[in-house]
Amino acid sequence: MGTRRSPRPRPVVFARVGWLEYYDSAKPDPTRPTGGGAFNLRRRGAEVDNFHPIRRRLYGYVKTGSRTSGLNLARLGAKGLDRVDDVLVIFVAVHPDVEGQRIVGWYDGATCLAEHGNRSDHEAGAYAIYNLVAPSHAAHLLDSRERESHDAIPKGKGALGQSNVFYAEYPQQRGKSGRWIDAAVEYVIGYKPPKRGARVAGPPLRDYKPVPERASTRQPLPFTKDPDLLDNALTSHRQLQNELARLARARGFPAHRPGRDWPEFDVGWFQGKRLTVVEVKSLVDANENHQLRYGIGQLLEYRTRVLQEGQQVRAVLAVSRRPKDPWLDICRAAGIVLVWPDTFHTLFPARLRKRR
Repeated sequence: MGTRRSPRPRPVVFARVGWLEYYDSAKPDPTRPTGGGAFNLRRRGAEVDNFHPIRRRLYGYVKTGSRTSGLNLARLGAKGLDRVDDVLVIFVAVHPDVEGQRIVGWYDGATCLAEHGNRSDHEAGAYAIYNLVAPSHAAHLLDSRERESHDAIPKGKGALGQSNVFYAEYPQQRGKSGRWIDAAVEYVIGYKPPKRGARVAGPPLRDYKPVPERASTRQPLPFTKDPDLLDNALTSHRQLQNELARLARARGFPAHRPGRDWPEFDVGWFQGKRLTVVEVKSLVDANENHQLRYGIGQLLEYRTRVLQEGQQVRAVLAVSRRPKDPWLDICRAAGIVLVWPDTFHTLFPARLRKRR
């Protein structure tokens, strides 16, 4: 009877980078790097080009604590060598909207370098530094909406802690402490891209947290508008926003803020399968028409974008006082619910009276 042997362990590197959508400076990226401290906040992290192909190769970077900006190859069983081939490198970033570190992409069959190379030798204008190399066909970057389809990568002891690099093997032989490594690698190995034309589920909404209501504008001098009027308008806006969130929660509908890739409405909640999205506007006589036109335009955009994701939606324009005619009729014709503080309660189903 033969003996079943475990597969030979393979070197794996988990590399934490800043959160981006494309990691390709040739593409306009709506996000800015997050995570990794001030280095990434200055948008100087060379990982911005980790998925920018140069003659069918990728020259990636992860910030290490090494003086040479290279990887510790001794941790991969290659002490004294200048490179290690056929390494699975899994890039991880802190999600900006959902708690936890998430896989953003990987190089399958990468070369890890003990000292950094200079990428400018390969293409003018590219970021200079790299410590990972991989053929472009052996790499994959997850769509930002796919990055929540797996378990979060843990932090702390036995995982990605203070260092941006974690060295491992697959499969692990360390019991419970290695399960997260095996789960992450199995996700990468078993990954199947969505079929072309298939809708990728959007990221979840975030829980609503009350915003500070006292506002102070920071206009550069000289003022072009009365700062007191602007402060009052912003304070009123925040008060209305918080009041709607409070009312929703009191009626049993947890309030939300938009998550990543959602349109930027002020507050929202689900009633059954239908999502209510609210745009808040503060009104005074001088700006009423402008504010209402602007709010209606925003809601038409929000509603269209949310409907394209297959979500039932109700668009609500919440204002600080009852507007003059004919704005009620205009909103009704546009399919928008117009409310003010005295009518906020109409957004929620009436409570059933107890039968005697």
